[in-house]
Amino acid sequence: MIPAPFGTAMVYLGPCTIISPFSCHIGHSAMMNAQTYSIYIVAVSFFYRLYILKHNAPTQRTMAGICFIMMVLPVCMFTLTFLTIDSETEVREAFRVIYNLDYYVVQGHLASHSRKVIKISTIYNAGSCLPVTIIVFIVRSRVLATLKQKHAKMSVKSLQIHRILVKVLTLQACLPALYTLTIICYFIGKHGLLHSPINEHAIRVFCSLSKEEANCKILTYCGVALFAKTKGEVNDAMMLY
Repeated sequence: MIPAPFGTAMVYLGPCTIISPFSCHIGHSAMMNAQTYSIYIVAVSFFYRLYILKHNAPTQRTMAGICFIMMVLPVCMFTLTFLTIDSETEVREAFRVIYNLDYYVVQGHLASHSRKVIKISTIYNAGSCLPVTIIVFIVRSRVLATLKQKHAKMSVKSLQIHRILVKVLTLQACLPALYTLTIICYFIGKHGLLHSPINEHAIRVFCSLSKEEANCKILTYCGVALFAKTKGEVNDAMMLY
């Protein structure tokens, strides 16, 4: 990704280039929307942990309704991204002042072709990262405070689960911060502060590292594996998660 004040260009080097440039655009759009959506999933997971610590677990019908509502947002945003693409030739010419992209598969959009869908997509993918990250840390602190209040009522096994849960919650709360670094690098290029392969590769690296939803599952199962030695303990642990 090459962000600039006059637009954003995506240079593709993967297997999708064998098929067509538009297939690369589809794959990139799906990846970016899933990346942003995973941050919302992390936030919702913290809200769910806080809820079940104070109330009974919601019914299956309620959970199905929540899941359906949560799926509406990424589907709508993924559909909008199909409308945020300009002519490949125009994008190449616009970015010629920075790079020669004649020998690459390029897709992107230009600021000269102002469209509301581009603004909506930018707000969703870039503008929501920091606010959601702050919300995650706030809810995390409330979850930990609630666990501390229930500390005296916990058994030895529950106390052990509690200690691991605190560690996992801390790690999970830090995951959206990696995506925040991606957004910072994006805005550095978007505002013309720096145009360098280092900044553009940093966007790719931080974006790859911040696979929040997958990382959350890895952290959860690793945390459970540290102390779960019997089926009963696994069930107790998963109830807390």
